[in-house]
Amino acid sequence: MELVCVHWRSGTAEFLVLVPPPLKRRLH
Repeated sequence: MELVCVHWRSGTAEFLVLVPPPLKRRLH
């Protein structure tokens, strides 16, 4: 699984996927 963060900039949505190693180990 991946953590998807949505950031809004000037009416535009940017999707940033952040997958920390520790959290990734817990999810997997």
